[in-house]
Amino acid sequence: MKLFALACTLGMVFAQCDVEPPSLQENTQHVYVISDEPSEDGLQRRLVVGYNADDETLPGLGLRTHYDSDMMMLNDISEVLVDDHIFTSDVAIPDEDDHDEDEATDAFILAAWASLFNSWPGTSPVELMTLTFDVVDPDQESPVRFTTVSNAAGFDFDGREHHVCVD
Repeated sequence: MKLFALACTLGMVFAQCDVEPPSLQENTQHVYVISDEPSEDGLQRRLVVGYNADDETLPGLGLRTHYDSDMMMLNDISEVLVDDHIFTSDVAIPDEDDHDEDEATDAFILAAWASLFNSWPGTSPVELMTLTFDVVDPDQESPVRFTTVSNAAGFDFDGREHHVCVD
């Protein structure tokens, strides 16, 4: 991960930026970027968001995905996990309350899954969704952070920060 961040800082171009998933911790819902791929022309980034927990029978998750709208614009949300999916915002929401405590991120996307019978997500690890962003400034990296609106009682939330490595 440190080598990846250093390469981004130095402005190196990657065909694909893979990210190591976090170590599974007991009673923790982990959300992180699984992969970060540029489009062929370098003007878009495609992020696959992953989830893992040591219990596959939870009531669900309410998730915010934060990003810097000066650096990236949401283009598409696809491949959303359909099991117990109840909502995904299709537009960016201004982060006026700074939920992630990061002034660099000023917008977020909401997504939520809820299971009446505590059977979410049914398997783990799992891909939650794919986010496609238009890159505004291809010479700058941009942070993506995850916070929870709601998570399973008795469980911690671990939203891993990711830096999108743009050309």
